[in-house]
Amino acid sequence: MYRPPDEDSAAGLDLSIRLCESEVKCSIPSFAKSCNFPGETATLRSQKHAMLLQIHTFPDPILKQVAQSIEVFDDALRKTADDMLETMYASNGIGLAAIQVAILKQLVVVDLLSGSEDESERDPHIFVNPNITEQSGETISEEGCLSVEEFRAEVKRAERITLEYQDVEGQPHTLVAEDLMAICIQHELDHLRGVLFIDHLPSLKQKMVKRRLAKQVRLSA
Repeated sequence: MYRPPDEDSAAGLDLSIRLCESEVKCSIPSFAKSCNFPGETATLRSQKHAMLLQIHTFPDPILKQVAQSIEVFDDALRKTADDMLETMYASNGIGLAAIQVAILKQLVVVDLLSGSEDESERDPHIFVNPNITEQSGETISEEGCLSVEEFRAEVKRAERITLEYQDVEGQPHTLVAEDLMAICIQHELDHLRGVLFIDHLPSLKQKMVKRRLAKQVRLSA
């Protein structure tokens, strides 16, 4: 689960997203904004029946597992995507990977407008079997994650990525994303291979943070 940056740090952010051969530019005055991608919102037809899933947190070993590719595109997959979106919205996140809810499948949901007060403005995206084929540039931003409670840190990511993925019907798509969308996608795809954002920290700091987080879990048990 990618948590968005603070509203102040997101102010004035410009997000450019290009899908296939068309390019749409979005200006984000405060939170974040993305643009509709074809084939990604069909699953919402049953979202009113979605249920909340349990988000697993560090140091749960499930988070170190590697997700498997999805071969079957059926109602069960669409229901899983619905449940993940509902869980993401309820948790105030803008991204969620299936492995965070103990589903070892290559499935990610993202909505940069998850925090919008008007639910009709939400802009959900579903990425099945996502794979980054190109990346360029560098950007550093503060990240958080509902699987890593009460901790945020700066992480270096690619500024621009090209993503190949399928929708819930199995249709292939290509997306070029920049800025917050690119960061969020990279964060979520890390989850699919058992990597948390704290794994990007320098070795010494990483050990200290993981030790502290594990201690907090033990004390709260």
